[in-house]
Amino acid sequence: MRTVPPGFVKKKRLPGLRRAVNLSTSLVILLVGCAATPEELTADYLSDEPDGSGRAERELLALGKEAVPALMEAFVAGEREKTGRLLARLGEVAVEPLAGLLSSADQKLAADAARTLGEMGALAVGPLIEALRTGTG
Repeated sequence: MRTVPPGFVKKKRLPGLRRAVNLSTSLVILLVGCAATPEELTADYLSDEPDGSGRAERELLALGKEAVPALMEAFVAGEREKTGRLLARLGEVAVEPLAGLLSSADQKLAADAARTLGEMGALAVGPLIEALRTGTG
């Protein structure tokens, strides 16, 4: 039997706890180090890289309303197909900005905004009816 010298404290081995602490520390470093702006995420989303695009899509959806201005900027600039799909998935937070485009002098932009609103279904019925009523769409 081993004897423990006086003043020596036995340390219990807690490999599971140590592993959990290391993992959580790594996760915090990863999250803090990877905080991207909505504009950066939009650029990544529009990129041809599937990994970056998928990650950016998830993060933009998680941002919700905060992502709308950057996506709308890309939509107006001509990136309408992909950003339109994501704006439609964002739903209610994107209705008003898209409805504002219905009166655009650019008929293609107005039509693409109407199409994106149409993809939203019932959420967009009010703005689309209003555009028809006032002749702005």
